[in-house]
Amino acid sequence: MHIVVLGAGPGGLSAAYEGIHHGHAVTIVDPEGLGGNALRHSLVPSKVLIRTARALQIASRMGGRWNAADWSRVMAVQRGILDRGEKRAQQQLRNARLILEAGRISGPREVVTDKSATVLRADVLIIAAGSRQRLIPGVKPDGFRVWIPRVFHTLKALPEELAIMGAGATGLEAASLFAQFGVKVHVYTPHKTLLPSYAPEIGDRLTSSLQAMGVTIHWDRRARTLEALKSGGVAINWESSSDSGRDLAPHVLIAAGREPMWDRDSLEAAGFELTDDGFFHVSEVGQTSVAGVYAVGDAAGGPMLANKAWHDGRNAVRHALDLPLDLPQGPLVEVIYTDPEVARVGQVTDYVHPITLDESWLYYPVLADDDLLFGRVYTDNRGAVVGAEIIGEEAAEVVSSLTVAIAGRLTLWDLRRIRPASPSILEVLAVQDALQN
Repeated sequence: MHIVVLGAGPGGLSAAYEGIHHGHAVTIVDPEGLGGNALRHSLVPSKVLIRTARALQIASRMGGRWNAADWSRVMAVQRGILDRGEKRAQQQLRNARLILEAGRISGPREVVTDKSATVLRADVLIIAAGSRQRLIPGVKPDGFRVWIPRVFHTLKALPEELAIMGAGATGLEAASLFAQFGVKVHVYTPHKTLLPSYAPEIGDRLTSSLQAMGVTIHWDRRARTLEALKSGGVAINWESSSDSGRDLAPHVLIAAGREPMWDRDSLEAAGFELTDDGFFHVSEVGQTSVAGVYAVGDAAGGPMLANKAWHDGRNAVRHALDLPLDLPQGPLVEVIYTDPEVARVGQVTDYVHPITLDESWLYYPVLADDDLLFGRVYTDNRGAVVGAEIIGEEAAEVVSSLTVAIAGRLTLWDLRRIRPASPSILEVLAVQDALQN
């Protein structure tokens, strides 16, 4: 069986590996090689910089100082990490055919490449081409004054000032990151609070943290157009619920959401059903309305997360090969890697149990920052953990640990009966009062 994979991000790589693992021929089509946007442009590059900023914070407590002239060294370390990630992918997928071109769907289970016009006929077609940045009319991204998130791996020097359009995960991570490196950051958001879908205390705490770093948040302002200035900067023409205005910035980072890679008309003409947002309408295993064609990761719409994409890719191929599925047993973890981190999982209920760190025998809080964790664990009426929202140092690890409790239908009392290492994140959960009485 011939499996063709369009796109080599997390979803495409896991799909390709699954096909090779079961002895099938696999062709991967991607103009930039293995890794996709996650490895090459956004997720991994930004996380390298975020970890660097955290290391610098620790060093500053010992008298160390950040020097912007060292930025080239930071980027060199990042480049080495990206190269290592690509080599790992090449090793694991060495038996796949890789075509370094873009591809388009030219027929049922058929792809044609854009440069060599190579026609690939597949028994199974996996669409894993991701999504693209939604732009703001006016100035196109040029890598100099108007940026998109791929700047995380191409930036040659830090700017003195930066305006960020959007306060979703990418925009907030960028604001926190650049502020820690001493950049004067402005964030534009159409909302009147940060993280409006979270518990209000979470957004309030993140707001306070960003403002303490020097981030200016422009509430209720949606950028309508960008305009190039003769001086080299950018004019931001914005609208609010009651006003409009024009601000100037030397550099702008667009982080205003993602949109489909594909043209709606051509896909619908080929028989694909699409969502209202223009992404592929798929089944639980990624099956599209066209037989033998699957869409995974961002191509299938939100949530657009790497952990979702690689599960999608694996299960799409397993379904196509009539193998037992490996469907997730717990809800998807969402994390925003700001400082402090924000993480959530599962559902919100009326049974709320605050995270507390009052116990004097806990050493993890002593070793970490004073404002270590704040948040809520949600249970059902029987006390089983069903969700959580947490902000603080290593919130991602706490929430990820709680997914095991959710999948296993464990209660807070069950967590109290474990004996984790000290100091460790899991001990924070193990001391929580089972009913918070």
